[in-house]
Amino acid sequence: LSELTRFRGALARLFPEAIADSPVPTSLILLRDFQAFERFQPRDSRGKRLRTGGYFSREADANFIVMPVSREEYALQTIFHEYTHYFVSRNVRISVPGWLNEGIADFYSTFRGDYRGKTLIGAVPPSRLRDLRSNTFVPLRDIVSPRDLESMWRWEKQIGMFYAESWALVHYITIERKNPTANPLDVYRRSFARNGNHDTAFMDAFGTDIEGMDKELREYVRRVSLNAIVFDVEVEKQKADDAQAMLDADVNAL
Repeated sequence: LSELTRFRGALARLFPEAIADSPVPTSLILLRDFQAFERFQPRDSRGKRLRTGGYFSREADANFIVMPVSREEYALQTIFHEYTHYFVSRNVRISVPGWLNEGIADFYSTFRGDYRGKTLIGAVPPSRLRDLRSNTFVPLRDIVSPRDLESMWRWEKQIGMFYAESWALVHYITIERKNPTANPLDVYRRSFARNGNHDTAFMDAFGTDIEGMDKELREYVRRVSLNAIVFDVEVEKQKADDAQAMLDADVNAL
């Protein structure tokens, strides 16, 4: 809880004009293991469980981050990933394409507020790099504009590559690429909202179409190492409310 509070504080400092506070309470629900969590996984239109390690449920009177207990580092990545989705939804009024939404959430998921007295953002998630280097690269057009997103969610390797390539593209554009616009991801999002065409939006924001970016991204992920962003500020660890085991009646109601 204290790390989630620190993360929220970091986002508020990085984006001073953004809304960082929530009008409703946010609860983190931890289930004892993945087997217990499977029962509560989201489902597709056929009732099949979607393969996800955690999710953010936004309700009218409360928010819930739901996930199984896991290794601390992976658990924090999942929490930061899901909270980033909420932060984006609170501050962006137009629809965000799926690859960008997931790529941004993964980009901030490796946040560290105490990295050698500084703040680290954009470190490589090890699982994403493994997927990129061990699986067949999916054409970027199928990531940016998948023909059947629901069927993609039924195949573990395709899901992994969707997340991995989405993260890699956001990482490349944000950290390494020389873009023709000052805020390329925002320009892309607004252009796509206007015209509904990914190629036009890519050209407006990045100066190339999807096929051109595909070639650049394949070269980028073949690098031996990738950079991150370090800010000369350490985000103070804020005290959060103590975690408590829930009463059985409250568990059943939830």
